[in-house]
Amino acid sequence: MAENLGGSNTTRPQQTATLNIKFDDTVSAVAANALSIDSGSLPADAYIINVQAFVRVAFDSGTTDALEVGHAAFAGTVADDNAFVTAGDLSSAGEVTLTKTASIGNVTSATEVVPLTAEWTGVGTAATAGEVEVVITYVQK
Repeated sequence: MAENLGGSNTTRPQQTATLNIKFDDTVSAVAANALSIDSGSLPADAYIINVQAFVRVAFDSGTTDALEVGHAAFAGTVADDNAFVTAGDLSSAGEVTLTKTASIGNVTSATEVVPLTAEWTGVGTAATAGEVEVVITYVQK
């Protein structure tokens, strides 16, 4: 599918960036039930048009397993862990209903590559299972 961004009759193809988190991914100095994955980026002049999350294996922290999607710091902009998604429940397999922010639909940066982040936080017991794939769909202006 292509999107027309207005102002011209040019349509642009949709592209995707994918972030994956498994319960046993390790990140230095991060608690076992709080993982932030920095992988993938958006090119300059990208408009995010959708964010989806697919739980392949349910997370089992006992109380809650939450997802946030945002960006790392770049070009004088501070990191924002939940710039695009403020909440998503990862405790059941399947597509996750996400609480998306108003940043979706706006250009991420006119001149800079934007490094993406996805963060899982589990509350309760230590997780023994869990895997989620986050798909960010965008078009470039």
